[in-house]
Amino acid sequence: MRADRTTTHLASDDVDVSFRLLGPVTARVAGEPVTGLRRQERLLLGVLLLEAGRWVEVERLVDLLWGDRSPGRPRATLQVYVSRLRACLPPGALPHRYDTYRLDVAPDRVDAHRFADAVHRAHRMEDPGRRSVVLREALRQWRGPVLADAADPGLRARLGAELEQLRLTGWELLAEAELALGRHELLASKLADLTRVHPTRERLVAAGMTALHRCGRTAEAVDAFHRCRTVLDERYGLDISPRLRRHYVSILRDEPCAYAT
Repeated sequence: MRADRTTTHLASDDVDVSFRLLGPVTARVAGEPVTGLRRQERLLLGVLLLEAGRWVEVERLVDLLWGDRSPGRPRATLQVYVSRLRACLPPGALPHRYDTYRLDVAPDRVDAHRFADAVHRAHRMEDPGRRSVVLREALRQWRGPVLADAADPGLRARLGAELEQLRLTGWELLAEAELALGRHELLASKLADLTRVHPTRERLVAAGMTALHRCGRTAEAVDAFHRCRTVLDERYGLDISPRLRRHYVSILRDEPCAYAT
């Protein structure tokens, strides 16, 4: 998620606000939940929050809200949505400039931005204990797909792709930290589920294989390897990497082997 945000005084500096996008879109202003927003208004709020502190072009907002099915006067309808959002937000939180809008909210008031920041920070941490604490707290913020109740599946995938990749990276980093701490029992089943859904993420597969093997579930670890190899071949025409192949052999031989990243 880009970092080129405004550094001016923000409306959220004066009023307590919080927003959640990792799942259904929710908002609290001055300690009170914001209610009554229609689906398209929640979508507009979510899009602006994903770009918190940055100007977003009206043309892009219209495209994201309606695509090819825009109403007769999409800009006028957008202005109605903006007016309804402004009525719920702190004064001055949603300014307009030329052909753009900006939601003046500090990123740390939005769960998606806190999550992204935590994963990036954890990636730089060398201590597995600290990394584990940061990532577990970050991953607890996920309540479902990004903008779950506001965007259709195609748009969710489009808007949430970067966050979804960060979520998987977070699980990979957490898995490696927990494995380094000898806490494989805590993650084996979760990693097994993740590798079934994302069979071609080799780093995730390697961590899952290790956790399963250490828990005495070597047959499942072997299955994960073969599933990864099969899907890579059938979907992309690719072969498994030498690193994962070596990891697989070490598990078959019951030898210690860290998957080098």
